[in-house]
Amino acid sequence: MPEVSIGVLNLDVEPDRVAAQEDTPGFLRSDETLPFKVKKEIVRGATIERVVREDPELIPSFVKAAKTLEARGAKAIVGDCGFISAYQGIISGAVSIPVASSSLLLVPLAHHLTGKNKRVGIITAEAKALAERHFQAVGWNSDDIPIVVKGMDEYPAEHWEPFMDHRKKRDNIVKLAEAMLEENRDIGAIVLECTLIQPYARAIHESTGLPVYDITTLAKLMYSAVNPPNYEEKEHTQQKGN
Repeated sequence: MPEVSIGVLNLDVEPDRVAAQEDTPGFLRSDETLPFKVKKEIVRGATIERVVREDPELIPSFVKAAKTLEARGAKAIVGDCGFISAYQGIISGAVSIPVASSSLLLVPLAHHLTGKNKRVGIITAEAKALAERHFQAVGWNSDDIPIVVKGMDEYPAEHWEPFMDHRKKRDNIVKLAEAMLEENRDIGAIVLECTLIQPYARAIHESTGLPVYDITTLAKLMYSAVNPPNYEEKEHTQQKGN
């Protein structure tokens, strides 16, 4: 049987950012991030700015990239930016394989696993841009699921520049998560909207003690759904060995 792969919709970003992400485990562009085969496809014209503002002119590019991944043999698709949630219905309707556009799909799961008396903390790149429409596009709303949103944009730009200074970024992301908990003691889980934060998920978990969900959590779930273990084959192998 051919090896099962997951497709990734990558944004159309600057070459220096692409190179840095390819070299850093944790980013979806890195081959070391996920323990299975990944096929990547750039959504042409989908800059961070255009995706954040939900540019409708990007719809053909998202559809084309998703169909290309399906044609290349991907068995499921994930998005490499949480704001792709706005395009969830359009992308999933264009292909016949499962699509998980954003880690925001995990918020209801995180809430139900944590308990009704706890809120879900969402760490995002731009708190001012993350809106109710992004939640509703992936099937939930903040009236039913209590959330707290904390954004990197709440801090001065010098916190993050140079953007690929990973030690500085990790330390500031952890401080941001700690500040969110200090301001909201009832948070029971954290979801990372921004895929540029997930390399620091372990550091956030160790600092806060909370479960941390991100797009790699969702990608692994998708992979297990489209490639479940063959327990009968394992049993047959064991019987032959005996």
